[in-house]
Amino acid sequence: MLGGRHSRLTGRGQQRAGPGCPLWSDCGIRSFRSEKNKDTIITHRVTSIEKVGARTFYKTKGDANDSIDGWEVSPQNVLGKTFIVVPAVGKLLTFARSELGLPLLIIVPSILVILLEILNIGSEIKKKKKKINGIK
Repeated sequence: MLGGRHSRLTGRGQQRAGPGCPLWSDCGIRSFRSEKNKDTIITHRVTSIEKVGARTFYKTKGDANDSIDGWEVSPQNVLGKTFIVVPAVGKLLTFARSELGLPLLIIVPSILVILLEILNIGSEIKKKKKKINGIK
């Protein structure tokens, strides 16, 4: 979460994922596919679990909405739920996507690894030359 409606649930820049919180608690947030349009993914808080006969479904509410959503979410449409909050991962991901972040987090470390490997290869070549010169 980088901000917006759900940032008060997780804190700005935090990431949430997976199982582990009671569905009706503050961390009972689910991402699910819309019943009307399977390409639409919605992230809302679960307000209750309803059972009608053998069928179970979730009632949800968006934080910016005053009332509970007018639809039922079947467990088959749930894509993910909260199990842990990781502080500042969202900020790191946002930085990684910036013009400065990509070079600093990927290109610069890659260049450092390459340079260190070149130094290691040079050191090994020197050792072999010394060993060859010592044998002769």
